[in-house]
Amino acid sequence: MTYRLRLKIWVSPSDNDHSFSLLLDVSVDARNLVLLDHELVMKEGDSAFNANAIIWKFDGRDYCLKTDLREPFANTVLQTTTSSKSINRKSREKRSYTIDDARHIGSLVLGLRDFDLIRLTTSDEIETSLKHNASNLELFQAKQTRLSHEIAVLDQMIARQESANESLEAQILAMRNRVKEAKHTIESYPAYEKLILEKQDITASQAAPLYESLADSVYPHILSAAHNIVSIINDAFPITLADTDGHYSISGIEFPHSIKEILSVCYYETPSLQNSGSQLTLLEPKKVYDSLVECVNAGLSQIVSALNLLSVVTAIPLKYEMAFNGSKSVLIERLSPQQVIQNNKSIPLAMHVSTIVTYPLYYDTEESRKLLEGISLGEGQIHPRNVRFERGLALLSRNLTVFVSELADANSRYNGNESMGNSAVGSVPLDCADHFLWILHYIMLYLTAPTK
Repeated sequence: MTYRLRLKIWVSPSDNDHSFSLLLDVSVDARNLVLLDHELVMKEGDSAFNANAIIWKFDGRDYCLKTDLREPFANTVLQTTTSSKSINRKSREKRSYTIDDARHIGSLVLGLRDFDLIRLTTSDEIETSLKHNASNLELFQAKQTRLSHEIAVLDQMIARQESANESLEAQILAMRNRVKEAKHTIESYPAYEKLILEKQDITASQAAPLYESLADSVYPHILSAAHNIVSIINDAFPITLADTDGHYSISGIEFPHSIKEILSVCYYETPSLQNSGSQLTLLEPKKVYDSLVECVNAGLSQIVSALNLLSVVTAIPLKYEMAFNGSKSVLIERLSPQQVIQNNKSIPLAMHVSTIVTYPLYYDTEESRKLLEGISLGEGQIHPRNVRFERGLALLSRNLTVFVSELADANSRYNGNESMGNSAVGSVPLDCADHFLWILHYIMLYLTAPTK
């Protein structure tokens, strides 16, 4: 039980101001309060109390601290309180026990004895039960631990299932939206189809006059201009038959008639070319070989330049881009990442490391000597093999073949006769598939042939 009392008084400046401030905070011990005589308080009034005295009222009686009373009145109150206590003490004298009280006390004593006996008996039973069930308690604790773990696992499973349910609900909502869009598309399709058919009819009605106009004026003008430009290219890069062995010359430079012969000249130093105006028999073998390689490189550069011009004139792009650079032209191949990986597995020297690969269309003797692979010449001699140069020649041959095919297809579309294009492609003999000058000469003759 506590005897401490605390009084806080808060005040406000006005009725309209709702801010309060603490005016008084008093804490007293109720045991230090003295009882006041009501008659004396009424008689003396405020003169009996010190300034700021506090009167406490409990159960209709007045109390205050001794220090709050003036000294004469304090002595009077204390005397009154003392006499009151004496009177109360006398009036509260205990009476003697009666026979009924003694009987009740005896019954209580017997009840307490019975209660103690029951308490001891129950305590023994509890101890016996605890000793007997100690092993069961351990089992229960282990089972409780296992069940707690299973509950935690189930909570995780529930959380995962709730997440899966939310994901499934999102998928269902997305599918419903798709179904709505599909339904809307299906419903609006007839009107859209009707609009498309009307536009197709309008386009079809306008196409015939357009085709006639193209056939009558535009196409003939284009063919005439192409014929004139290709004739100029033919004059700039004249291709003529050099000998009876099938060698052609371009701009006066005799050129091998196949890739095999090109490599034979570059690898084995076989002087199979007799360029007009050159006295090869009077030169040293090395100078003869260097002269033949220069002829091959110059002829390849002439072919690259002429084919690039024909591609621009006909608006037919080459399968592989070629860059003219004097006697050191190159061919550019653009690969996908998958092709890079595949080519690294199948082509020796692992020469593909990028999606853009350049191949030389010229033979460099010094560069070839740096390569690791070679061609055996007998007696322990090995001539270096330039794999990148061989790859460039192969792609140049493919460039020419594809260009002829695309040119034939364009001619077929113009004439509306597919057999004309097939006959143009079929006119290239199989043994001339890698005869660069023969195919280039054929293309120029094809483009400069008189039209009906």
